[in-house]
Amino acid sequence: LEISASMCEHARTTLGLPDVRRGDLLSARLADGAYDVLTLWDVIEHLEDPPAHLRAARAALRDDGLLVLETQDVSSAFARLMGRRWQHYKHEEHLYHFDPASLERLLRDTGFRSVRSTRRFSGKYVSPAFLAERVGRVHPLLSTLAAPLRLFPGGSLYVNLRDELIVVAARA
Repeated sequence: LEISASMCEHARTTLGLPDVRRGDLLSARLADGAYDVLTLWDVIEHLEDPPAHLRAARAALRDDGLLVLETQDVSSAFARLMGRRWQHYKHEEHLYHFDPASLERLLRDTGFRSVRSTRRFSGKYVSPAFLAERVGRVHPLLSTLAAPLRLFPGGSLYVNLRDELIVVAARA
């Protein structure tokens, strides 16, 4: 499932994944107790009603099933350092921002218990051009310094600013 129409189309046409469907956990009407693992990668911050989606995930999981989600950590050192220039402050698309405590509370309130939380593996592979664009948002001088990266549209670099959380949760 993919909530973004453009990303759904990209998955189908560019990546050759014909089974990717547009929707979310509420519209998909997943069968109760049918799944071992559900993942929400960069999703929960975009949802109008995160608790309703987590309750739907809980219902769809088997008793010993796991929910794995990744979202930005507004309390991270990098978020605090960047302040209002933090790259995840995209208020038109990120409806919610979480920190470990608020995410833990949301999980608990929707019938989950956190099994593990980490920033260690929360990095992303990004193109050099994407990195140049994001660095340019911080300061105009950095935009100039990073401009040569735009010459390399292909390839990818692993970047982990430790400003995102991966949480594994089980049914409580």
